[in-house]
Amino acid sequence: MSFMLDGFFFQGFEGKINRDAGDFFLGKNFLPKDEDKANEMKLKELENGRLAMLAFSGIVTQAALTGKTWPFL
Repeated sequence: MSFMLDGFFFQGFEGKINRDAGDFFLGKNFLPKDEDKANEMKLKELENGRLAMLAFSGIVTQAALTGKTWPFL
């Protein structure tokens, strides 16, 4: 996997491929073919990722404040 990421890094740095930041060409077959619907799905994925990061930061904060290794133990 690292060789693939290295390849993307160097190809992108040299301008040989055109891709968005963080786009490793995984899962593009699942996007709708319509450009507007595909952009809507990308926005939904971004917003859900942000929500997951907030939830995880809450778990980490609770663990730090209570002194337990994991809040659910």
